Amino acid sequence: MISFGGTKNGLMGAEAVVFLRPALADRALYLRKQATQLASKMRFVSAQLRAVLHDDLWIDLATHANAMAYRLWEQTKGIDGVEHGAPPEVNSLFPLLPLPAIAPLQQWCFFWEWEAELGQVRWMTSWDTTDEDVEEYAGGIRHYLASAID
Repeated sequence: MISFGGTKNGLMGAEAVVFLRPALADRALYLRKQATQLASKMRFVSAQLRAVLHDDLWIDLATHANAMAYRLWEQTKGIDGVEHGAPPEVNSLFPLLPLPAIAPLQQWCFFWEWEAELGQVRWMTSWDTTDEDVEEYAGGIRHYLASAID
């Protein structure tokens, strides 16, 4: 069984389970109805999945999100106070920031604290992140960290 998540790739509530063993798929038809996982207007969800699978659009969208994460890593790796590990391979970054900088940054732009006591946070990019978004975000990080460190 493979989970195909469409929501993180721009779809609205479109998630799919792909069965690699057909015998399991037959039973799942009944289980999903019993577990109230059968949407009454499933054709609208399915239409999104058909569109994103056509011509490998889902790969293009995911590749873009990953490229934006790499770009954000490049833009922020030289900022004093930002500690990165290896370059990101997916659309998420987990840098370490100075603890006093986190709250002011979160007032400016939302992000999750990951390992709060270490100052580790989680930054995400997506299918619709633009170069301008990355530039603005990196500029904000630079600005707020300079203020917090001074």
